Amino acid sequence: MRLKLLAIAALFLPNYVTSQNYVKLFGRGCGTETKTDEQNEAEGILYREWTHQNGQQRTSNKLYIVDTYWHAVENGSNVVTDETINESIRLLNRALAPHFEINLLGIERYNELSLWNLIRGSPQEEQLKSNRIGDCITLNIYTTKLALDSLLGYSALPVLCGSQTPNDGVVISYDTLPGGDRVPYNEGDTLIHEVGHWFNLIHTFEGGCEGSDQVEDTPQAAVANTGCPVGINSCPNTPPDAINNFMDYTDDSCMDTFTDGQFERMKFAYENYRCGYTKDEECDSLTYRPTSTSLPPSTPPSKVVSLNPTALESAEPSLSPSTSVMPSDFPSNIPTPAPVCDFKKRNSCMKDGCAWTGVCLPCDTQTKRKGCIKKGCLWDYRGAKSGLCITCKSINKRKTCIDRNCLFDSATKECSSCGSLTGSIKKCAKAKCAYSKTLKTCAACEDIPKKGICMSSGCRWKGSAAKGKCQIKKKKK
Repeated sequence: MRLKLLAIAALFLPNYVTSQNYVKLFGRGCGTETKTDEQNEAEGILYREWTHQNGQQRTSNKLYIVDTYWHAVENGSNVVTDETINESIRLLNRALAPHFEINLLGIERYNELSLWNLIRGSPQEEQLKSNRIGDCITLNIYTTKLALDSLLGYSALPVLCGSQTPNDGVVISYDTLPGGDRVPYNEGDTLIHEVGHWFNLIHTFEGGCEGSDQVEDTPQAAVANTGCPVGINSCPNTPPDAINNFMDYTDDSCMDTFTDGQFERMKFAYENYRCGYTKDEECDSLTYRPTSTSLPPSTPPSKVVSLNPTALESAEPSLSPSTSVMPSDFPSNIPTPAPVCDFKKRNSCMKDGCAWTGVCLPCDTQTKRKGCIKKGCLWDYRGAKSGLCITCKSINKRKTCIDRNCLFDSATKECSSCGSLTGSIKKCAKAKCAYSKTLKTCAACEDIPKKGICMSSGCRWKGSAAKGKCQIKKKKK
């Protein structure tokens, strides 16, 4: 998958590099690069694969939590207050609900004149972004004054993050935030628009009447709309232009919508690009919970950082305990069910039917088959090529439990993960489980990666030594 992503990213590089100084000076003044037909075609192939793997259904009821850091450049009296940032995050969360939640972990402030009047693609921008925090799944927002007055903001597309992680993030003009001076673009929608790009959305008017934004439920538009032209229909034989969509160029007072199709594309890009460029163990435990339109208030702290240009080049971002707030610190009005997977030890966690990722989590937080099985859960195909991660405890019959490579406790009549049992190879084999020499515990046969270890663990190897799979040994009839 990573090689495929890099190949797609390579298509974007020439366009990205050669268009550094190109900005569509039309209305809203967004500087995010457009995609070529070749780039859209490559992405379309990946999207169809995701669709074939049941991507829409698997992610439809998930609310993804996106860790976020805000970097605010200050210049004398031009200060973006904590209140303005909190209001911006509130509006952003309202626009993204109930599919994504922006989890603001911290604010860093820079009293540095060299970062004011920012020129895109300059060493100046590189210095600012040297303070970037996190991986490709972490959103970094930068606010300053942009040197080009007609430019309101821009974002890096997710497909580029793997090769250009330091450049990833959203940059917006400070005066576009709620209550700013950039009328009629001062109600916070520039941030929402650029975060849409960060999630891989393109403009609704991309390519005109013959083009497409790769989303089925957004009508085509001949050109970008400005103001709020109610009822305009710029393309023949199509519904009216989506002037209220966040990805058009209309006034902030006119924008209020992302479509279901756009949210679907956002989730596709988050899983395949942003998560695809992130370490497997982090992506296997993506934080999400059942969807809700009730979001916790955002009350992050603020940290002032005063750096000279030399220090900026080598500065590494850090947030001390006094300057970072974790989600648990927030008072939440989201109903939270009684905790189940709250065990501190691996064996207890797996025995209770949960996934162990270093912390104990419900099995349904695992979105990939390999991670699901490795962390002590059961991958249920349900007759499809893609499946769901479920707990062994959902099985109540001994034969089914053992056939699915789980552990059946004859005393309690409960089915649990093989990973919950410690002991020798003989003890594991007696329980119809494999033995993991690395963890020195029992394991599911499907968690054994090599043929020799598989067969010596009481399992059977199906296929060639290089490409085969370890499976539970079936009884001879």
